Amino acid sequence: MSSTTSSNSRIRWLLLVVLTAAVLVSSSLYSFRSFSRSTALVRRTAVLQIELERFLSSLLNAETGERGYLLTGEEEFLEPYQLGITEAEHRIDRLRELMAHDEERLRALDGLETLTDQWLALLARRVDLRRLGQVETALDLASSRLGKQTMDTIRVRVGEIVDAEEAELRRRRTEVERSDRVTVFLVSSSGGALALALAVGAVAWKTAEQRRRSDAERDEVLAQLPVGVALAEAPTGAIVYANESMRQLVGELDLLTDGAPAGERSCALRRADGQRYVSDELPLVRALRGEVVPDEEMVTSRGAGEVWMLASAAPVHDAGGGLRFGVVVAKDITEKRQAERSLAQANEALARLNAELERRVAERTAALQQANTELEAFSYSVSHDLRAPLRAVAGYCRILEEDYAAAFDDEGRDTLSRAMAAATRMGHLIDDLLALSRLTRAEVRRERVDLSELARAVIGELRERHPSREVDVRIEGGLVDQCDPRLIRVVLENTLGNAWKFTSKRERAEIELGAARRDEGDRAYFVRDNGAGFDMKYAEMLLAPFQRLHAASEFEGTGIGLAIVHRVIAKHGGRVWFDAAVGRGATFYFTLGTSPSGEA
Repeated sequence: MSSTTSSNSRIRWLLLVVLTAAVLVSSSLYSFRSFSRSTALVRRTAVLQIELERFLSSLLNAETGERGYLLTGEEEFLEPYQLGITEAEHRIDRLRELMAHDEERLRALDGLETLTDQWLALLARRVDLRRLGQVETALDLASSRLGKQTMDTIRVRVGEIVDAEEAELRRRRTEVERSDRVTVFLVSSSGGALALALAVGAVAWKTAEQRRRSDAERDEVLAQLPVGVALAEAPTGAIVYANESMRQLVGELDLLTDGAPAGERSCALRRADGQRYVSDELPLVRALRGEVVPDEEMVTSRGAGEVWMLASAAPVHDAGGGLRFGVVVAKDITEKRQAERSLAQANEALARLNAELERRVAERTAALQQANTELEAFSYSVSHDLRAPLRAVAGYCRILEEDYAAAFDDEGRDTLSRAMAAATRMGHLIDDLLALSRLTRAEVRRERVDLSELARAVIGELRERHPSREVDVRIEGGLVDQCDPRLIRVVLENTLGNAWKFTSKRERAEIELGAARRDEGDRAYFVRDNGAGFDMKYAEMLLAPFQRLHAASEFEGTGIGLAIVHRVIAKHGGRVWFDAAVGRGATFYFTLGTSPSGEA
């Protein structure tokens, strides 16, 4: 009977040991898998942020080369421009590989790639204009808000991708921390129960054979755990058991107690803040005093590197309440800390790169603004200084016509008439050049403007100047937008004036002003006529000053009107384009850089 009772007792203790260890193994494995997934996500996020940094840097290199070419015309600036484009495409492909697991991230990347294509297309257009010799048009396009708005949107999209990755990273960290707390609780509880079972079992088994078998079974179970476990005897602090995982973590087991209870001595183990422990503060030593120590980070040196661990410790009491052992459980978190450090370094590098990019963009913008200001001042000065001698030439021609006309024969009077006409035309050219210079310097003051009413006023003035003409004019009502009323009147005077002029040879002239929504969501205004029209391959020429597609004898004008319109629309942040055919009229389109609701 006694033998049977002893046997049943041993079986019960063995079952308790196995059950407790199973709980400990399961919870530890679950925590380890969660930590591995979190570590992989941290690494991917760091790599993703670095790739996004390089992507933005490649766009800046492309823009820097393009702007250098616009300002100097030297082909060597196109080398960094082309390299920047190639690098941006490579970075997009690399980002797509990193995001292949997530459809939502891929959709965000598709949007970023579309914006990048628009941005690079804008750079390419300015380079093409510079190659065609249209320097001012290319510089005007470079100074418009369109490029800045596109680049700002690209930065926002990059920030959104980074924010989404960091949000996912925070979510995973929260899950891991919750899992860690549960695991430590289970490990501490199960470890305590296990230690208690082993201690009581050791007392119950009176023979050396029974003790040997118990120790062998205990070692086999604990040796399989993925976390370190060590047991110290009270009150001496002698380590009576440590599994292989604990030996690999700390190297020397004495580090866990450092000769406790020898007192206030520093040891090789350090706290998370780098301060060395004194022996009485070590988690296992505190457990030997009856304290429970949850989740304490420790670090120790190992060769040229460091090993980080998360340790928890608890006391183990006997049936009478006496303190028998202290148990410590430690998990290796080195990879987790390294990943966190890499992420912090990547964030710092990204911040420095963003600051450098902003500084370089500001410097280049200031240089471009200075160049534009100097160019405008030069144009104004030249135009203004030409007025005085031109007035003198025109005045002398009028004196000859009024006082000496009889002295000339028909050929002489014809020559004098041509000289006066040329002087008059030169005066108009100077006036237009001055107007272009003033509009370039003018500040846009947006307010609510009724373009329909403004257009009716312009058409009314045209009818007063040409009362004999019959023109069918259709103006869409309710065309209201946020723009500068003075500058937008200049746009309507030139576009409606061109339509009026180039339909002068039509028996039934037609002019229309209207608006339509584009796929991009903003409003495009148009002025359409059935006049002379033009070949679309020359459309870009019309936006440069003094460019004409018709002879002055056929249609009067200086060729400055559409250049002025282009400047005004660019200052509003909009764009202009054409649709025309020879002999079938033309349509002039423009936007005002406002949102679909009409807000700037």
